[in-house]
Amino acid sequence: MMFGMGIFWILILLLLVLAVFALVKYLRK
Repeated sequence: MMFGMGIFWILILLLLVLAVFALVKYLRK
């Protein structure tokens, strides 16, 4: 159960990082 939640949170963090990266790249064009 804990392992599944760990993967869940890692996926959320990766999505947040990608969203921030895309936003910064968009604002700095």
